[in-house]
Amino acid sequence: MKQVCFVLITLFICSCTVVPRVDFADPDNDRCKLTTRKRTLEVSGGEYAGCLVVSQDSVDACWVPLLYTSATALVSGSIVLVGNTVHWLEKQGKCDDGLLHDFIQSHNEPLLEQNGQVMDGQSSQSPE
Repeated sequence: MKQVCFVLITLFICSCTVVPRVDFADPDNDRCKLTTRKRTLEVSGGEYAGCLVVSQDSVDACWVPLLYTSATALVSGSIVLVGNTVHWLEKQGKCDDGLLHDFIQSHNEPLLEQNGQVMDGQSSQSPE
């Protein structure tokens, strides 16, 4: 039993891990004052890189690291997908060149051409 545990621990140590990383270099973060950040996937570890290239000979020896790498890729990929979706939605709402801002501008343009006023929704004036 100790030998099996030792082999499994050794295979986990030698396997690759897929982790989500935060990208702080996006110039829109400061320009639009975004609170969320873009995320990317990064592969780390994996001294035994032969398990990343699957051949018929390596399948029997590498099923545990492949399973571990696949599981971390699935979980990390889900985190990145949800995080980037939230980041994209925030970017569209806050940036001047976002889809939501463009839609509001195209909606208000005919009103502004007819001497309408844009109300900010926070100030309310009572009619006299």
